[in-house]
Amino acid sequence: MQNRIYEILLEEGIELPMRKEDFNLAESLEDSLEFISAMVAIEDNLGIEIPDEIFNYESLVSFKGFCELLEEQVNKSE
Repeated sequence: MQNRIYEILLEEGIELPMRKEDFNLAESLEDSLEFISAMVAIEDNLGIEIPDEIFNYESLVSFKGFCELLEEQVNKSE
C-alpha cells in the first residue's frame, strides 16, 4: 500500500523525500489545494471515500501511519 500511495502522490506532482521508512507527508504538501488534490487522487485510485477523521493534516504526520489508515478503509470497502 505504501508504494501505491507514494506513486499516486508522485503522479500528482507532489515532491516527496526519497523513499525511506517514514516521513511527515504534511511537510511535502505546499498548500490546501495540493492537499485536497492529493486526497481526491488517492480516493479515485483506491476506490474509497476518505472519512473526515482521516481527512486532515494531523493524519499525515506519519506517511506509514497514513497508509495504514487508508489500508483499513480499503479493507472495509471490500
